[in-house]
Amino acid sequence: MAENTPLHHAVDVGNVEMVEALIKKNADVNAKDGQGLTSFALAVGWGRVAVLEALLEKRISVLATDDQKNNVLHICGATGHEEILKILHKRFPDVINKLVTAKNAYGWTPLDFSFRCGHLEVTKILVALVLKASPPPSYKIRADSQTFVHTRFSLTRKDELNFKESSTCRFVHADSDRTIYRVPRCKWYIQVADKDEYEETRRHVVRFEEKLRWYLAKH
Repeated sequence: MAENTPLHHAVDVGNVEMVEALIKKNADVNAKDGQGLTSFALAVGWGRVAVLEALLEKRISVLATDDQKNNVLHICGATGHEEILKILHKRFPDVINKLVTAKNAYGWTPLDFSFRCGHLEVTKILVALVLKASPPPSYKIRADSQTFVHTRFSLTRKDELNFKESSTCRFVHADSDRTIYRVPRCKWYIQVADKDEYEETRRHVVRFEEKLRWYLAKH
């Protein structure tokens, strides 16, 4: 199993000077750690803008995934770093447009993560990217069919969860007043937004129910 490189460690602690020094010494920016994460993915996950910009001086493998097929947009969706997502889309528009509907090993898209965690602004961006392709005008959802929200997501508040529940994707920490999610079998532990933002995120997605359900069903 691969181990963290010095560059991984520098990114992990947010040491921009060390990241720049390692890059000048030709550190491999696309090397993966034991869970398949590159230094680039770590910078995205931590929301480290300065570190990310330093890494982007090299040729980054934006399409790289970890061992569970999570790409950088999955990590953006899970961690909710709006500024990072905007930087990635501006720098790699074509690649990001392709990654937005990519599924990880568990069938989750980046939007699954951002929606479940209640990251409103990131969810808005991801919804807009998904909706670049609109359903045909004649497409209608049967009145008795399940909604996109029901079929794609399990939006659950802390007071509805069981502290003893066993899940690879969701758990509640006894010392937290918020639900916490874990990217399946990955190192990312994400605290969701507060209740108000959580509900606003849900309402935003519901507005685009028909289009989202049609489009994501095609991928």
